[in-house]
Amino acid sequence: MTINIPNRKLNDFNTPIKIYRGCMGSGKTYSTLEELNPEVQTLFVTEKLDLIDDAAEISPHLYIPKAKPKKSKHLFELLKSGKSCAITHKLFSMIDSQTVFLIKELGVNCIIDELLENTVQLRGLPSERNSGTEDNPHIDSSIRLLLNGLSVLEIDKKTNQVSWNSFKYPKPQNAGILTDLYTWANNGCLFWYNQDNDSEGHDLSGYVVTTLPVNILTAFKSIGILCYGFEGLPLEGYMKLFNIPYEFDDRFLNEEEDNLKALREKIIIVHDSNIYKYLDEEAKKIGKKVGFSMSMTCWDKLITDSVAKGIGSKLELYMKSNGFRQTDTLWTTYLGHRDRVSKGFTRRVLNIFGNDNIEKARKGTVKTFASFNLKGTNEYKGRKLMMHLCCPHINENLRQFFLSRGIRLDNDAYTLEMTRQWIMRGSARDRYSDEVMTCLIASKKARFLLADWLNNESSLKKVA
Repeated sequence: MTINIPNRKLNDFNTPIKIYRGCMGSGKTYSTLEELNPEVQTLFVTEKLDLIDDAAEISPHLYIPKAKPKKSKHLFELLKSGKSCAITHKLFSMIDSQTVFLIKELGVNCIIDELLENTVQLRGLPSERNSGTEDNPHIDSSIRLLLNGLSVLEIDKKTNQVSWNSFKYPKPQNAGILTDLYTWANNGCLFWYNQDNDSEGHDLSGYVVTTLPVNILTAFKSIGILCYGFEGLPLEGYMKLFNIPYEFDDRFLNEEEDNLKALREKIIIVHDSNIYKYLDEEAKKIGKKVGFSMSMTCWDKLITDSVAKGIGSKLELYMKSNGFRQTDTLWTTYLGHRDRVSKGFTRRVLNIFGNDNIEKARKGTVKTFASFNLKGTNEYKGRKLMMHLCCPHINENLRQFFLSRGIRLDNDAYTLEMTRQWIMRGSARDRYSDEVMTCLIASKKARFLLADWLNNESSLKKVA
C-alpha cells in the first residue's frame, strides 16, 4: 500500500489560545457565561447535554441546536443567522467542513468548558483477541482494502496527522466507520501511530489515535479553554505537537491558596479504612506486597470476581457504619467492572445506576454511580461521601504516540487531574455549603496525589 505523505505546513493560529485555569467550583463556567457579550457571536462547548441547558439559562442568547432534522445541520443554520450556540464536545468534534468554513467567514469566537478528552482507538483489522467495540472499533477488512486501493489517506511526516484526499474519494454518506474516518481526518483529529516499530509501511494495521480537532480550532477568531490541570496532560501535548500558541489567564487562580485552605476544611480523605485493609490482604494473597494499583489492567487481570464482590460489600458496610444514605453517596469504578462490584450490594443502599442506565431503574431511583471521567457538572454537589475505585492512566497508545513525536506526558499529572475532577463533583464544590465531604480513594497513588494537592505541595509526589 502507498500512502501519500505531503509536505503540509502546521496549522496557523492568528491569536493564541487562552487557557483559563481555576479550581473546580471556583466559578469559571458561571462567570464566563455571565460575561459573554450577546453582540459577539460565540460557540460555547461543554461536556454534557444537561450543561447546555444550564449554559443557556445563564446566557439566554445562547441557542441549542435541535436533533431534528439533524443537530449538525441545525447548528449550521443557527450560526449562519448570526446566533451564538451551546453544544457538546461530541458535536464539536464532528462539525463538518461547511460549518468550519462558515465559522471562519463569520469570525465566530469559541469557549471550551473542560479539556477535550475523547480519545478513540481504531484497530486496523478485527481479531479474535480484540473485536471491535464502541470504545475501540476496528476498521473492517473490506474498508481497509478500499482505503488501500484508493490511497485516500495521507499522513504528515512531521506530525503523523492523517488527512483524507477528497479528490480520490469524496465524503462517504452514512457509511458508519468510513464516514467517521472522513470526518475525523477532515477535522484534523485523526493521527497515525504505527504500533509495530519494525515496520516502515503505513497499512493501518496498528492504532490510529483521535482527539483534538485542530483543524476546527483554526477556524475561530479566538479560543478560550476553561480548565484546572494543563501541564503534562494531552492538551499540552497537542499544543506542542502543532506549535499552537497559548497563554494563561489565571484570574480564577488568584486566590488559589485561600481556595485550597477552604477545601481542606471541607474534605476528609480517609487514610485508614477496612476497605483498604481488605484490598491489601487480598493483594498479598497473590504476591502483590505493595497492594492493588486499581488501574484498568489491575482490574482486568488481578481483581477476581470474588474480590470485586467483597469490595462492594465493604463499601455498603462503610456507608451503614458511618450513617451515609443513598442520597449522600457517589461511587465509581471502570464501567466494565461496575456489575462485578455491585454483586456485593444489597440493592437497598447502593446501586449500579448512573446517567447511562438510569432509564432502566424505577422512577425516583437515586443515581449512586458516576463514570470515573465525569467532569463539569453540579448534579452531584449534594453528595457527602465520594468512593473512588480507580487509578486513571493516560491512554497508553496516546502516550506512546506523543513519545514517538518526542513529547513526554506526565501520567501522575493525568491521574491527579482525573481523580480530583471526579472527587470535586461532590459537596465540596459548593462554595456556599458548610458540608464536610468524606473521600474513600482505593488507589494509594491517587489518594496521596490528591492529599498533596490539597496541602498545596509544589510538585507531584511520585508514589510507587
